[in-house]
Amino acid sequence: QETMMRYATANRANQKQIAKCYVNDKAIKGYKKNKESLPGSVVVMEIYKPKLDSNGDKVIGDAGVYEIDQLAAVAVMENRDDWGDDFPKANRVGNWGFAVYKPDGSVKKNDLNCVQCHTPLVNQDYLFSHQRLVDFVANQ
Repeated sequence: QETMMRYATANRANQKQIAKCYVNDKAIKGYKKNKESLPGSVVVMEIYKPKLDSNGDKVIGDAGVYEIDQLAAVAVMENRDDWGDDFPKANRVGNWGFAVYKPDGSVKKNDLNCVQCHTPLVNQDYLFSHQRLVDFVANQ
């Protein structure tokens, strides 16, 4: 929150969590220029569990976004054109590398395959939040 800009807060596509999405200056520069990331771009997604009411239903807040209860994980996408062999190809698509961390900063075993879900989004710079980022940068 101190070194990146938040460009979106939304319910995740799975409708079970909330995501706060942040981007660094390098990504903003690339999106201002040609609506895609540059090497050195970083996107961070804080993933939150929603608050539940007494019936166990998610509490809906402003604009239909669930109210936040607690941090569940942090997902990071980094764009590089020089990935070495030390970062597994299984965790990359295009120039993007993916990692997921627990709230304490330790590596989280991911139940989902980031690459598998992001690969079809080639025309969106591999980002689910591509249009939100384009719109955010246009207003900067």
